[in-house]
Amino acid sequence: MTSIQEAKQTLRQEALAQRAFLDEATFQTLNEALVSRVIEYLNAHRFRRIGVFYPLSKEVDLRALDHHFETFYPLIEDGKLTFAPHVGRFVKAPFNTRVPNTKARLEGSLDAVLVPGLWFDHQGYRLGYGKGYYDGYLKSHQGMKIGVCFTPFFRLDLPKEDHDQAVDCIITENQTLCL
Repeated sequence: MTSIQEAKQTLRQEALAQRAFLDEATFQTLNEALVSRVIEYLNAHRFRRIGVFYPLSKEVDLRALDHHFETFYPLIEDGKLTFAPHVGRFVKAPFNTRVPNTKARLEGSLDAVLVPGLWFDHQGYRLGYGKGYYDGYLKSHQGMKIGVCFTPFFRLDLPKEDHDQAVDCIITENQTLCL
């Protein structure tokens, strides 16, 4: 493992530990403020077809967007990230997440994709779980790439590798930073 990979792994552990200590009331307050800011941003840009994600423990929960936009959730097929339309029901999937209970897949493109991350930095880079699925998808995504995180998970700088992809904008419960 290289020193960059070791640094990333240490930061992943730090983020997961920090996230675990968020109490439920604080999480709900942060999440409601962040989701409100996301809806405002998406509406202002007239985005309709949005890639979202099913939350892992104390990760930003964007499921409220299902009531405002045409949402699509990620899943892994043939080693690549793809999206399925929200159909109201989810099933268990690899990586301890859930995916829409449908065989339908995204046709056409997304106006914007909301990207999860354990950390984001001021240059728009993110640190995910280390599998590289989002980086692979973001490399060819033509729509807006929006990182979402709570302010405590927004850092000045993160270690980067050649394959890492930046987002265009980061939204927290307190600010919207477009790069």
